[in-house]
Amino acid sequence: MAAAEKYDSDREIRLGWRFVDAGKPRLALACFKRAAVSGNVRALTAMGLMYDYPENGLRRNAKEACRWYYLAARKGDTRAQNNLARLFAQGDGVRKSMRRAVFWYRKAAEGGNEAAQYNLADKYYWGNGIRKNIREAVKWYKQAALQGALDAQFELGDIYSSGLDGIRKNNKEAVRWFKMAAEGGHEGAQTTFGVHLFYGQGIKKDREKALTWYRKASRKGECNAQANIGRCYKNGHGIERNLHKAHMWFLKAAEGGNAKACLSLASAYEEGEGVPKDLKKMAYWYRKAALRGDAEGMRELGICYHDGRGVRRNFTVAVKWYRKAARNGDSWAQYCLGMCYRDGEGVPRNRGIAKKWFRTAAANHVSEARKALL
Repeated sequence: MAAAEKYDSDREIRLGWRFVDAGKPRLALACFKRAAVSGNVRALTAMGLMYDYPENGLRRNAKEACRWYYLAARKGDTRAQNNLARLFAQGDGVRKSMRRAVFWYRKAAEGGNEAAQYNLADKYYWGNGIRKNIREAVKWYKQAALQGALDAQFELGDIYSSGLDGIRKNNKEAVRWFKMAAEGGHEGAQTTFGVHLFYGQGIKKDREKALTWYRKASRKGECNAQANIGRCYKNGHGIERNLHKAHMWFLKAAEGGNAKACLSLASAYEEGEGVPKDLKKMAYWYRKAALRGDAEGMRELGICYHDGRGVRRNFTVAVKWYRKAARNGDSWAQYCLGMCYRDGEGVPRNRGIAKKWFRTAAANHVSEARKALL
C-alpha cells in the first residue's frame, strides 16, 4: 500500500489566496483553517487577515481577527503582531490598551517588521502609550527608513530640519532623508526637498532643480508644490516670470485646499496681477483662506468688511474676523481689534479692552500699536 501523501500546508495557503483572488472567500477560509490546524503560523495570520479586511470577501469581524492574530503573534509572526497592536491601539475587537499595543509593536519591530518599526517610532514621537522619547523615535524611524519606508524617511527629514528634544538641527542630514524619500516617490518629500533646493538649506541653492521637484509632486496633486510653482512663476524664480501661469497654479493649489494659494489669488485680484482687478473675487478668496484656518486670511477678510471692499461694509462681521485672527496670533489683527474697541466700531467702546489688544500687538512688534498706547 502506497504511503499517504504528506500534507503541504504552504501549498494549501497558496491555494487559499488563489480562491481569494477568484472571489471565493469561503473556500479560501476552509484552506486557511486546514493549514492553521496543522500549526502553520502563516495560515493563522491569513485567518486574521480574512476577518480584518472586508476586501478579502468576508464580513469584517475584528474580534475574530484579533483571536487569530493573537495565535499567530504568540508564534512570532511579525505581521500578525503589528496588526494585533493596531487593534489594541484602536480598541477594535478588543478592549483598548495602548500598553499592549506598544508591547506588540515592539515585538514586531524587534523582529524586523518595517510597518511596526514605523508605528513604534510614532508612539515614541507622540508619547502615545509610552513616554515621549524623540531619540528612540529616531532610532526606530531609521530602522524602518533603511528598509525603504518612505514615511519614515520623511519623518527623519522633518526631525533633523527642525531639531527636536535633544536632536540637533542638521539641514544636511535632513536633506539626505528628504531626498531619499523624494526619489522613492513621496510627494511631501519631493515638495520639501524642492524647498531646501530653492533656499539652499543643507544643499547648494538651485531653483531650477527645485522647480523640477515641485513639478514631480504637483503631478500627484500635492497642493503645496502647486502653490510653490505658482510663486516661481509670479516672481520669475527658476523660470521666466508669467503671471497668467502663476494664477493657474495658485488656482490648482487653492482648489486642493492650500490656504496660502487662496491668499495669493486674493492678492492677484486686489492688484490686478495676471487677472483683471476684482474686489469681489479678492474678498471671496480671502474668505476661502480664512475658512481654512489661515490667520492672515481672517485678518484680511476683517479688513474687507471694515472698509467695505468687495463686500458690504459691516463692522460687526469685521470684528468677528479680527478676533479670530487675533486669537490665532496675527499681530495686525490684534491692533485692528484694539482700534475697533477704541472707536466703538462693531463693539461697544471700551478703552480698557482696546489697550489690552494694543499691548498684545505692541509686544508682537506692531509700531502703530505702541503709538496708540501713548
